[in-house]
Amino acid sequence: MSPIHKRTHIPVIISGNSATRNGYQSRRKLSPVRSCLKSFLWNPAVASQSVNNTKTRPSRPNLISIQRKPIFKEVKHPLSFCLVNIRSIRNKIADFTDYVCNNKFDFIAVTETWLKSIDDSLRAQLCLPGYKFYDRPREGKGGGGTALLHRDSLNITKSNCGQTESFEFSEWIIKSTGSCNIRLIILYKPPYLDDHRVPVSAFLKFFCYMESIVLSKEHLLNAGDFNLHVDMASDIDARKFLDLINSLGLQQHVDKPTHIHLHTLDLIITRKTSTIIQSVPRVHRHFSDHACVIGHLRIDKPSVKIRLGYIQEV
Repeated sequence: MSPIHKRTHIPVIISGNSATRNGYQSRRKLSPVRSCLKSFLWNPAVASQSVNNTKTRPSRPNLISIQRKPIFKEVKHPLSFCLVNIRSIRNKIADFTDYVCNNKFDFIAVTETWLKSIDDSLRAQLCLPGYKFYDRPREGKGGGGTALLHRDSLNITKSNCGQTESFEFSEWIIKSTGSCNIRLIILYKPPYLDDHRVPVSAFLKFFCYMESIVLSKEHLLNAGDFNLHVDMASDIDARKFLDLINSLGLQQHVDKPTHIHLHTLDLIITRKTSTIIQSVPRVHRHFSDHACVIGHLRIDKPSVKIRLGYIQEV
């Protein structure tokens, strides 16, 4: 007997009460299960065909319909935000505060504030009624700096901040109702200049930082001036940057030029799986050689509590 036709003793389900011989049912009364196995034992070449031809029909009464709960509920009043490279807020305070009040942003991420640690009087002017202002000045030399201006109805705390030779950042947690907290990262990467001879390759430290927070439980929102021409397919450094954020499961949302030289430098980055951005961010007015980037988040604004007081006449 050839090896292909060699009989192998394996347990087989037998149906009915027909007679068996040495634990095997006679070939004249094979059960459906044994008939299926027979093709495997005696003709292995048709095994895969037998499996493919077997139709499985699940029992519908045993299926349970599970209703998926959406990550974000219907949003009636989404949070509005703005990203701006102000390139020195010191001489633009009036214009900047008017712009914020007219557009009623919920929070504004600012890069290149050029503020110093001793500029408390300027910080006081930036604290509009109903808003709070926090900043992180550049250490060691002038220029740079990141800041956050937000409504006082938002619960925002600073989580981290830092500065390397290639970029500086500040990290914030925006707390909301439910599980819709946001980890906001405001980043500024200086360009390659005579007084800042740092190649783009040094910016890879940014990805080491992103790897440490990409798995955070909050929704991720990275906003800043990256000084990379991501709109140019021929820019090798920009292509490497986009490939690296893609490998981290991130995506970039700004699709219009944000610089007067028609390049896209100011970016909004989130996870690919996140739907926190309600619509594509828009490019707005210029405060410097950079334009503002504005948009909305799929998160409801917090309700404002109004307290009524009574005056009793004496």
